[in-house]
Amino acid sequence: MERPSTILELLSDKSRWTQHVAARDAAGEQVCIESTLACKFCLTGALWFVYGDWSRTSDSHRKYSPSPREAEAKAKIKAEIEKIKDEGGATKYFTMAQLNDNGGYDAVMQVVRAAGV
Repeated sequence: MERPSTILELLSDKSRWTQHVAARDAAGEQVCIESTLACKFCLTGALWFVYGDWSRTSDSHRKYSPSPREAEAKAKIKAEIEKIKDEGGATKYFTMAQLNDNGGYDAVMQVVRAAGV
């Protein structure tokens, strides 16, 4: 899979989104984010896949390293997540994983669009 330039581009096709794990293969099985078989991503996995620094170590694996672009995108996402409040006005989600796994696809996409990532 070619790496898209934004999370919005990657996750705009709902079939490339997943929950409860960072990455899955085409059969829906959990795979390491570094696997070249990874084609479905949660929000955190998408952040790593799109904005992380990658170097290929073999035909089946890549090596991930954090990047300044990733840190910037993460900060934008977190700022948008903090804006989501429950009925009492309290912050509804505290992590990207909570948003992804409890908020669902539409909430993830709303945050990604608002963050411009």
